[in-house]
Amino acid sequence: MKCPKCKEEISYVRVYSECWQKGYLKEGTNAIKGYDPVQMENVLIDTTGITCPECGEDISDSVEE
Repeated sequence: MKCPKCKEEISYVRVYSECWQKGYLKEGTNAIKGYDPVQMENVLIDTTGITCPECGEDISDSVEE
């Protein structure tokens, strides 16, 4: 498909969904020392945006899910 915003030919889009990731803090600091894997919650239901990988514009209205 061609992006409706930048007109570039694209073969994939970036789909953003609600998720969470646990970040562990270094003891006695506010710095993150490591992360658990990303936890997905209702990904197919809670898509929050779809963007073009070329220009970054939200093209949710142009993509069928």
